[in-house]
Amino acid sequence: MRVSIFDDRIQLLFALLPLPAALDWITQAAGRRESLNALRVVSGALLGAAFTDLFVSLILTRWTIVFAGLFVLVLYIVALMGTLWVSGAWRRVIADHFPELRPMD
Repeated sequence: MRVSIFDDRIQLLFALLPLPAALDWITQAAGRRESLNALRVVSGALLGAAFTDLFVSLILTRWTIVFAGLFVLVLYIVALMGTLWVSGAWRRVIADHFPELRPMD
C-alpha cells in the first residue's frame, strides 16, 4: 500500500506539528518557564515542516489542503491570543517586546 504525503492522516500530523512551538511560546510568554535552545530548535523545525507542507500544497494547487492549513493557522493564532488574554500574560508580552507602549485596561 502506497501512502501519499497528501493523505488525510499525514496532513493531520502536519496540522499538529506547530503545537510544540505554540506551547513553548505560550508557557514562556506567561512566565511559567524558560525555554531551552534544544527545544526551540526541535519545535522550530517542526513548525518549519508544517509551513513547508503548506507552501508545497500552495505551489501544487492543493487548495483543500491550503485552505485547511490556513484555517488551522488561524485557530492556533486565536487560541494563543485567547490564552494570553485570559491569563493576563499579554501585559508581560507587551512590556517585554514593546516597552514604549503601555497596556490598556
